[in-house]
Amino acid sequence: MCDSLLCHACCVWLPKFVRALAVNLLFLSAGYSEMSALDIDESTRLRSEVSVDFEINRWDIDSRIADNAASLEEMRRRLSEIVADGAMGVESVTVRGAASPDGGTRLNNDLSRRRMESMLEYIHRQTDIPDSLVIQGESVIPWHTFRSLVSDGDYPWKDAVLEVIGEGSDDSPADVDRRLHRLKRLASGRVWHQLAREIFPRMRKAYVIIVELAPVSPPEEKSGDFCDVIAVAEPEVIEPVAAEEATPVDEAAAPEPLCDSGSWRLKSSIPAWAAAVANVAGEWDFACRWSLGVDLAYSAWDYGKATRKFRTFLFRPEARFWFADGHKGWFVEGHLAMVSYNVALPGWEWRIQDCDGTRPALGGGFGVGYRFPLGGNRRWHMECAVGGGLYSLRYDRFANHPGGKLHDTVSRLWGGIDHVALSVVYTLNLKTR
Repeated sequence: MCDSLLCHACCVWLPKFVRALAVNLLFLSAGYSEMSALDIDESTRLRSEVSVDFEINRWDIDSRIADNAASLEEMRRRLSEIVADGAMGVESVTVRGAASPDGGTRLNNDLSRRRMESMLEYIHRQTDIPDSLVIQGESVIPWHTFRSLVSDGDYPWKDAVLEVIGEGSDDSPADVDRRLHRLKRLASGRVWHQLAREIFPRMRKAYVIIVELAPVSPPEEKSGDFCDVIAVAEPEVIEPVAAEEATPVDEAAAPEPLCDSGSWRLKSSIPAWAAAVANVAGEWDFACRWSLGVDLAYSAWDYGKATRKFRTFLFRPEARFWFADGHKGWFVEGHLAMVSYNVALPGWEWRIQDCDGTRPALGGGFGVGYRFPLGGNRRWHMECAVGGGLYSLRYDRFANHPGGKLHDTVSRLWGGIDHVALSVVYTLNLKTR
């Protein structure tokens, strides 16, 4: 703020062009100071946390337990707001798993990991939050939570338990086993039973931690100082400068976050194996909601006698579109197929074989399916699919008995269901979230 003597001197004695130059220099100086202050304190981190509870030895998410329904709804609402508001800055969405210490160390670590993976799958299935923001956190026995719950309670054995769980290292399996052994012996086991009823259930959780970057509002403009007085007197001098300094922000130009792709999968159909048809399929997730795959199937044997057989070789490439990110849930597919065949059943008059064994069925069609995870494991999934198509056939008909002679050759178009599968799917290369 300029004092009154300096203001009077500048307004009365300085020539007009000198005053204009002074105004611009002061304006630029003030603007630079304000921008520097904003750069130094550009944002503030806002942290919110949601947790869900689990039953003992379980890792599947159950909305009926404790306050899980409300917690899950709050998490969906918050993540949906983040996705809908493209201008909101989100640093990370971290998922962590936790298990109570009752049981072996290896089992508890595995339980906490599975709970974290179940929550990751739930987020991916229920929200459109970009994979690039989701981070796998720790999967541990939360000893700090154990200590806090015991400290906050009014238990006669509080000091004894805190002493036991304060010994050794939380990360040492040997120290943890010693703690559990001592806890089970306190008061002839009565302390352990009370811990199992009142403390341990509150440690079986999965956490979702959202960290946002909230922009700080710019400081309010000051009035009544030297620069404002001169700006009113000489508006034609400062107006161009202010216009040149303003730079609009185009939020629509911000790049969209990339989603996960690049996974490879192997799968095999259970009904085909039940029919003694060996089969395997591969799939590549080459884009956010697209994948390419190829199915191979083969059988070269009779089922007990020559009049009962389903000899085949199948080559079936396909392309899929998924209705949600993550390559699970519902999908539609288009496929081509080449099928060599030699088929007969007891009671059939004819055995049917592709012409001379060199003219396979050629065609293609469309299908639909659904994929879902098996438990809380991100690598294993189950998939149901059904498809139909149209095929060009040219086949020979033989009398359906051993050594049966060729009767005739038939050419025709055939349409119908060409694919039914219930497949187990294994992901080869998981990407860290």
